[in-house]
Amino acid sequence: MGLPHPFATLLPTRFLLQVFHLIAVLTVVYDADGISKELVASQGGDLTGTKASLEAVSWAAIVCLAFDFVGLFLGFSIFSVKVNCFHIMCHFLGALLVALFVSEYWNTESYTYLFVFFNLLPTSVELYKAITVLRVKVMFSA
Repeated sequence: MGLPHPFATLLPTRFLLQVFHLIAVLTVVYDADGISKELVASQGGDLTGTKASLEAVSWAAIVCLAFDFVGLFLGFSIFSVKVNCFHIMCHFLGALLVALFVSEYWNTESYTYLFVFFNLLPTSVELYKAITVLRVKVMFSA
C-alpha cells in the first residue's frame, strides 16, 4: 500500500487552513469595535482611525483569501506541491497569528504586517501561477 499520494493530503489541508484563516480574519471584521476600543485603551490613539485601519486591512485580506480560493478551485496551483506547501504554511501561521492578535490585542501595525506576509504573499504566488497557467500553459512546473 505505501504512503498516500501528496495531493491526497495537501489539497484538503490547504483548503481547511484557508477556511481557518478566513474565520480568523472574519473575527477581526465582526469584532472591530471591541478590538479597536481595547487597542485605544491600552496603547492610545484615535478610535475611528484604528477601527477604519482594522476594517480596511481585514477586507483586503478577505479579497486575497477569495482569490486564493478561486485559484484553488480553478486548479491554477493544484499540481504544484511547493506552492501548496507554501500556502499551507502561510495560512496556518496567518490563522494562528491573527487569533493571537485578537486575543492579545497587538498594535494595528502588526496586523498590517500579518496581512502582507500571510495574505498578500500567498495571493501573489497564486497570481503568478494563474498567469503562468493561462499565458504560458505550463501546468506542472514548480
